[in-house]
Amino acid sequence: MLVRAIESDRLKVGFIAPRYVHRLVLRTPRDVDAEVRAWLAEAYAVGERKHLAALPGGAGDGAARALDLAHDGGRERVGGGATGSGEDGGHDG
Repeated sequence: MLVRAIESDRLKVGFIAPRYVHRLVLRTPRDVDAEVRAWLAEAYAVGERKHLAALPGGAGDGAARALDLAHDGGRERVGGGATGSGEDGGHDG
């Protein structure tokens, strides 16, 4: 999921607020070219919330934190934003 829509004939784009969802059909390993790897890297960075650092004041800024919470349905994360190891059912604490 990305915070922007990518325009490409290779992708079908949908929107699930507040993110864009991109669908790509891969038939062979050769389909995973530099362009696809760049898209995957960007999506991974969004998943790690690195895109929030680009907001005024960086990721530690109150506006960035509010935006982060809004994107996460208002749920506060415990443990510095980690999602848990899965050993306890995926719950932080």
